[in-house]
Amino acid sequence: MSPFQFAVAYLLDLALGDPRWFPHPVRLFGRAIQGLEKVLRRPSRHPAWEKMAGILLAVGLPGSVGLLSYLLLAVWLEAYPLLQTLVTILLAYTTLATRSLHQEAARVVAALEAGG
Repeated sequence: MSPFQFAVAYLLDLALGDPRWFPHPVRLFGRAIQGLEKVLRRPSRHPAWEKMAGILLAVGLPGSVGLLSYLLLAVWLEAYPLLQTLVTILLAYTTLATRSLHQEAARVVAALEAGG
């Protein structure tokens, strides 16, 4: 990712935050974890299998997303530099959370100050 792409993604994050209507990666990860956990935990309740299922989920899901992102940006979109740049910016924008984290932290501070 170039500094320009990062700067544009960061400015988008500051300006737009994480709109609830937009499919944010954290929400998609959560749904994927829920679905995969049901499948992985079904075969056994044995502690060793539970541990293995957790490792598979913790390594497999981020690894799969990383591989798909690489394939998308470096292989499939290589012949289309403008589209590659736009998708890079979009992916970076959706993985940043500066504005949302600031908003959530402000809510916590306000609750603490109010004695909550």
